[in-house]
Amino acid sequence: MTKLEELHLGSVDLSSPLPKSIANLSSLISLSLKHSNLYGEFPQNIFHLRNIQVIDVSSNDNLRGFLPINFSSYSKLKSLNLHSSSFSGRLTHSISNLMFLSNLDLSGCAFSGTIPSTLFIMPSLQFLGLRENQFTGPLTIPSSLKNLSCLSSLDVGDNNFNGQIPSILFQIPKFPKFLKTQNELEYLDLSSKKIKGKVPKWFFTIGAETLHSLNMSTNFIIRWEEVLKMLSQKGEINPLFCNITSLIVLDLSNNNFNGEILPCLDSISSLQWLKLSNNKFEGSIPLSLGNLTQLSYLDLSKNRLSERIPQLGNSSMFCTLSNLGVLDVSNNQLIGSIPQCLGSFSQHLQVNNFEGHIPQSVENMIQLESLDLSNNKLSRRIPQELGNLTLLAYLNLSNNQLTGMIPQGTQMSTFSKSLFNGNVELCGLSLSECEDSSDEMPSTTLDHESEFWSGFGWKAVAIGYACSFLGGVLGGYLFISKK
Repeated sequence: MTKLEELHLGSVDLSSPLPKSIANLSSLISLSLKHSNLYGEFPQNIFHLRNIQVIDVSSNDNLRGFLPINFSSYSKLKSLNLHSSSFSGRLTHSISNLMFLSNLDLSGCAFSGTIPSTLFIMPSLQFLGLRENQFTGPLTIPSSLKNLSCLSSLDVGDNNFNGQIPSILFQIPKFPKFLKTQNELEYLDLSSKKIKGKVPKWFFTIGAETLHSLNMSTNFIIRWEEVLKMLSQKGEINPLFCNITSLIVLDLSNNNFNGEILPCLDSISSLQWLKLSNNKFEGSIPLSLGNLTQLSYLDLSKNRLSERIPQLGNSSMFCTLSNLGVLDVSNNQLIGSIPQCLGSFSQHLQVNNFEGHIPQSVENMIQLESLDLSNNKLSRRIPQELGNLTLLAYLNLSNNQLTGMIPQGTQMSTFSKSLFNGNVELCGLSLSECEDSSDEMPSTTLDHESEFWSGFGWKAVAIGYACSFLGGVLGGYLFISKK
């Protein structure tokens, strides 16, 4: 039988050891004995057969063996599948001599030790499965991995690796294809990886029931793949994205997404953190976001959003979000009045076209440290109650249509004149003198305003343009936490 080229006995219950004489089949090209109930020791000389290209002895739980210490550089081996067997030992650098190897599946075995970096420079490799072994140490993946254009799947889960995931895994211009097989992902951070183009159709199948955190910020993503028509005629993202119902954190900021904000996001009922800032989203804010009752952080800033903030009944949609601690819709083109439930969360609403006045009930915001209402169209007088906020460290009311006298107070006297500029009829402090300094703001605030503004612990509010506020004072995020 020295001229035998193929030996395929897969799924045949052999219930025996593998004969050592198989190593004498010098013409053997393909050996497939998967799921054959083999046991005992695998003859190592089979790996050295001159013409062998395929070895598949997977799903033989009691079949033991070791890989050769030295693989020949003349080997023609293309596929090696030892999945779910009892092979053990260590991988050596000589495995890189298998220049034609395209499929290597060692998952579900008992291999140990560190993985040689040379494993990741094999030019023909398409599939690499090392899952469920006892590998240890860091993943020493060289930068040359990005040159493996054929690699479509890399699975190293369920081992004992330590250290950080090598950044080279994501320093590529497209979505890593090995993510296709990661069905139990819980956290995925693809931020700042220079990914360009479209989100592939398979992306929506990974971790659909397990993914808790997804960060795709600071890339060059344009849109979802056209094959699935991920964008409707209105530019809305298809509800397929909302099938990832286990998400808690979703960060798509700093990309090139356009069209309307995903109206189906309310189906991700567990969502607590949503950041879509610095994109090109347009239209109105979806009313459906008011159904995300677990939401504690919402950032829609630096887009092209317009129209009024939607109403649910007689109040703003944001008033239904009892857990919301931070709301940022700054640098858009929103109109209308500021939500009456402003006191329940920190807000950044600067650079919009909001109108109306600052409610007197701001006095209830006793924990307020920063308030930025600049660059809107707010009118009337500044409530005297602002002067009573002893923790207020920053206030910016510039570029509105405010009138009358700036309130007196310990903190008010510490603020720069520039923070009140752009209000022609405003006077007091370092501005022009007031003709009638005794003139006070009439008490016209409605009862329902006091109801919404009272009882909340505020630390920061930003409704105006925060250029100096975000850029030079305290760096931004200090001002958006709820105390």
